[in-house]
Amino acid sequence: MRALLLSWLMMASTGVLAQEVNPPSEKPGNGVMLALSVFQTSWITSFLGTQQSGSGSTGNAPFAGPLQPAVSFGGLFGQEAILLGFGFGAAGASSEQDNGGGGFLFTISPTFRHYFEPLVKGGFSPFMEGSVAVEVVAPSATPASFAFGADLGGGGEWLFTKNFGLFGRVTLAYQHANFGYNVDAAGLTGDAGLTVHL
Repeated sequence: MRALLLSWLMMASTGVLAQEVNPPSEKPGNGVMLALSVFQTSWITSFLGTQQSGSGSTGNAPFAGPLQPAVSFGGLFGQEAILLGFGFGAAGASSEQDNGGGGFLFTISPTFRHYFEPLVKGGFSPFMEGSVAVEVVAPSATPASFAFGADLGGGGEWLFTKNFGLFGRVTLAYQHANFGYNVDAAGLTGDAGLTVHL
């Protein structure tokens, strides 16, 4: 009986020590994810522009704003995340093309992200992601002022608490816009921000 009691005490103390040395990792939130983009930059250059309507020279091709959404909302499923992003930006155009037109670009962009390491408190997890975007210009410079695009890239997230993390990413982006004339553009985009896990 005494031997059984001693063995039980040894097993219990060993379990406590193991928990102290290797505490259980804390996973982020309950699967609901919110990403806020705080800093954005882009190097997108138009490489093809064809005049479809109006008069005058094609001049410098216009460009749409960056693809990165200002805010994304979705869910985290293990090491995969599905997000729906919403954003806005500037749609530029030369005065030769639409008399100084342009406007604000409203964007909706579904995104799929894969984390190469599980997100845990205090850990850093690199990820790869891809997204598509549908963009509408308002006020519309022409009867058809829209853009769509796609990007592919990667980055990483540092989960500094159970519910909050910091992320950064760089993507290769392509855009096609129509402001009464077709414009194609490609380049690099990057952003960084705060992730909230609810």
